[in-house]
Amino acid sequence: MHRHLCMRSSDIQGIVVAIGYPIPADSRFLLSARRTRDFTPPAHGASGHEGGADVFLSFLQNKVKPLVARRLYETRGATLGREALFGHSYGGLLSLHALFTRTDMFHCILASSPSIWWNESYILTEERLFQEVQEEIECQKKSPSLMLFVGGEEQNPTRRRGEGNDEYNRRLRRHRGLQMVDNVITMHSRLQESTRLDHLGMRVYDGEDHESVVACSLNRGLATFLDDWPLI
Repeated sequence: MHRHLCMRSSDIQGIVVAIGYPIPADSRFLLSARRTRDFTPPAHGASGHEGGADVFLSFLQNKVKPLVARRLYETRGATLGREALFGHSYGGLLSLHALFTRTDMFHCILASSPSIWWNESYILTEERLFQEVQEEIECQKKSPSLMLFVGGEEQNPTRRRGEGNDEYNRRLRRHRGLQMVDNVITMHSRLQESTRLDHLGMRVYDGEDHESVVACSLNRGLATFLDDWPLI
């Protein structure tokens, strides 16, 4: 990604702020369970270890953003310009939650493989409320933009080497039940009618699954945001 951006003719510069979690050395998992709490919206039906997205977004707004702005000014004498939020899977769900409930928090939302299915597709309730507020106010801040990404094999996975029929069919049913691709396509179709978005884009990457699509969406999303916008 860095090499790709360096070779572009654009003189636009940017910084990437990554937020992660400490993972114990003996953990079998690369992802912390804290993601589930921090990245899922507060909603009826959420379990005790879910629903902390608003607290996490307030942390970004009140702690992370001021820290980044201060460090940027101290080290470069620069001020922040446009800001984007990228998230994958539950992070993509968080990104959509930020768009629908805190519309002016980021200039652009990059939602990769968002878990739209979570909690009986609760995020669609927030989307509907977002869509209902269509009035345009001349003095309001510039509308945000959205890019949606998903891998084609997230809904229609190919058989793995050595995978038996029963195992493959179970995995196929599970993936199709989540409707990752269909959910992204239909959300994109609905949002095309919205007057609350500045730009809207979508990419379905055939041959990529839930893990491999991250590299595609992160590279394409940041390159578009930093250089090509609004050529989506």
